[in-house]
Amino acid sequence: MTPLNLIVLYVADIDSSRNFYAALGLPFTQEKHGAGPIHYSTELPGGAVLELYPRGGSASSRARLGFTVTDLPAAIAALQEVTPGALLRAPADLAYGHVAVVKDPDGNKIELVAA
Repeated sequence: MTPLNLIVLYVADIDSSRNFYAALGLPFTQEKHGAGPIHYSTELPGGAVLELYPRGGSASSRARLGFTVTDLPAAIAALQEVTPGALLRAPADLAYGHVAVVKDPDGNKIELVAA
């Protein structure tokens, strides 16, 4: 089974959403990466990260998932086979690992991180 490591929700009202999830006992940290928007993150039991981002007018999806994969090139190839054109961002080294971004058939972004 491929472990889930990231859930990103693009929300209309970030403060209301943060308060909603905080009421479940989730402690959020405010973050900002480069020129990106202010957003909030929390680590869920089991190690996955939940992030809340403002939706904005250009968001192409309402959610983004992240999975840890043992063989990044093989995972990309398998996804491209069932969804041609799925690769949105080629594998690159980022601060948290070797990462690629694909899209599912509905256009939702899926982040793949090499184990």
